[in-house]
Order: sequence, then C-alpha cells, then structure tokens
Amino acid sequence: DNYQEQTVVLPPPDDWTFLNPNLGGYVTGSQTQIELNGTGTDWNALAWRSSGYMLNDQDQASFDFKVDAKNNQAFVGISTDPSSLERFVLLDADGVLYAQIFRAGIVPEHETFQLLDAAEFKADVWYRVTITVDDTNGSLIEVEERDDPSVSGSYRDTGGLLATGRDWVVLGATQNGILTMDNYG
Repeated sequence: DNYQEQTVVLPPPDDWTFLNPNLGGYVTGSQTQIELNGTGTDWNALAWRSSGYMLNDQDQASFDFKVDAKNNQAFVGISTDPSSLERFVLLDADGVLYAQIFRAGIVPEHETFQLLDAAEFKADVWYRVTITVDDTNGSLIEVEERDDPSVSGSYRDTGGLLATGRDWVVLGATQNGILTMDNYG
C-alpha cells in the first residue's frame, strides 16, 4: 500500500456573521467554537447566526459560553432585527449573571433579573444556556454550569415585556475581554 499524506484545508464555516471580523471569528482548528474579543469601548465584537437560523414561537436554541473574566459586559441570547430591536440575553455585569430584556425605544429600555450570584458565576467556566421562544406563556431563558448542573438559574417573561410573533436569531457580543461560544443548536 502506497499512501501519501495530504493536508486538506477546510473552508471556514459560514453559519455565523461577525460584525467586525477583526474582533471575532472561529477558534483556530475548530468548526464550532467562536471567539469574540472586546475593545473596551463598544460592542462591535458581535456575532449572530447567519440566515436560515431564525427562531419563532415554540423554537428553542441551546449553546455553551464562557467569559475569560467577570464584568466583561458580554451578552449571549436572542435578538430581533435591528429595525425594531429587542434582545433576550444573559448579561455578564457586576460580577454576576443576569437575564436582560432590551427593547429599543421603550422606557425602560433594559430590564435585568439576576440568575447567578457572584459565587455561582465564574470566569473561564463553561455554562449551558437554553432559550425557548414562547409567545403564549412567555419566553424562557435557562442557564446552568455545564459541569455542575446544580448551579443554575432561569427567567420566564411572564409579564409580556417581549413582543410576540417575531423572528429571533442567536447572537453574542462583548465589550471587554473574550467571549467564547460553542455547541450551538
């Protein structure tokens, strides 16, 4: 048998769109992990699932994430289109992990609900988030430490803060430090 070793270069995956490719991309050697690198001044280290990955009523998205340091002002979750922007995300701020609802042009724009306290939320630890779009009972965001499911929190929008009948897309962003996402589906 005469086998010749070859190096095959795979094309980069295209299931994520990066606002600024200089601030994020696929982790070298990975077909699934993305990394976003904050500038400290804005949230241009932003990525969202490309077209064809929209979520609607009763759809669910799950993925893993971690931050390299607490207080990165990183967020992961779902968002509507920019013309009538709403977000339902996990937010890394104040040393804890919040569920946050953002609604552009609505007062107040931000509503936050603590899910993990400072002892439960750690840097460089993987967390699993699951988001269920539910126009009837209120959309649900759940988070747990990937290797210790006893560390968990959840929030359901029973107050109807989020609009119904919308298309949503998974996204992630960070203002500071590094946000890594993986195992999305």
